[in-house]
Amino acid sequence: MEFVVGHRGVIERLRKVLVEGERYPHSLLFVGREGIGKRRVAVLASAFFLCTNGGCLECRTCRRILRSAEEGVSLHPDFRFESLAAGKKSISIEQMRALKEWAYTTPMEGGRKAAVVDDAHLMNVHAANALLKTLEEPPEGTLFILVTSEPSMLPSTIVSRCQMVRFTPLTKEEVEEVCERKRVPERIKELCVEIGSLRFIDVPPEEVKAAEELVERFMKDPSLKLMSEEIWREQRRFLLFLMLLRKRLNSLLLKRSSRKLWELHRRLVEVEKLVSSSNVSLRSLYDYLLMRVA
Repeated sequence: MEFVVGHRGVIERLRKVLVEGERYPHSLLFVGREGIGKRRVAVLASAFFLCTNGGCLECRTCRRILRSAEEGVSLHPDFRFESLAAGKKSISIEQMRALKEWAYTTPMEGGRKAAVVDDAHLMNVHAANALLKTLEEPPEGTLFILVTSEPSMLPSTIVSRCQMVRFTPLTKEEVEEVCERKRVPERIKELCVEIGSLRFIDVPPEEVKAAEELVERFMKDPSLKLMSEEIWREQRRFLLFLMLLRKRLNSLLLKRSSRKLWELHRRLVEVEKLVSSSNVSLRSLYDYLLMRVA
């Protein structure tokens, strides 16, 4: 089973730079939509960088690092994985200070270190400033990889310190292969193919049906105060509703263009971005969307 789906070209370029190259960037910024494998490629790149057997992906070092992607934690002393802590709204300054302290200690194996910061756009201002200081004076032999779906939410000072690596959506064939292997219901597979991402691969079919029904109710009456409490309990459910609503709007705009529809579409895209990059409650964002529609 492949560790990463797609992105063969990106992976090969990373291998050449991190394994075969005499010089390498101290910090990389992986950019692309959610659910396409950026985090896994970041972990893979870390294995390339730390492996003492030419990026074999089979030695004990590589296996421990690759397992980190499954566990969501660091399983190698010279590899660190930082992400949004459970129950928190942002990546904290304490996390970035701990990362800096770790980065400046002597490697325990192989002489190198690698760190991945997942959803880097969720760093608060203080955390971003703390990381910037580390990127400005990176320890020798250390690689930092920042992963984000919202690069515009990162300070320009951090972006300018990184070499950007852009990721494209997954192809229809790549999505279908994963969905068939995991025996994903047809409706979910269609949804994943449509967006070129596996973001909603674990969503139950009944949840999709409920979201589609909410979209229909919304389209009949945009001022509707949705009755279902389920939509407010999980970010993924709210995003699913927004995505299906945008899909419906796209379909309508192909048939007839109107200023009101375009304005709703623009505000909808704005709200989708705010869901992932702000501390505002989901209900407040929906109320904001209604306000803009009115």
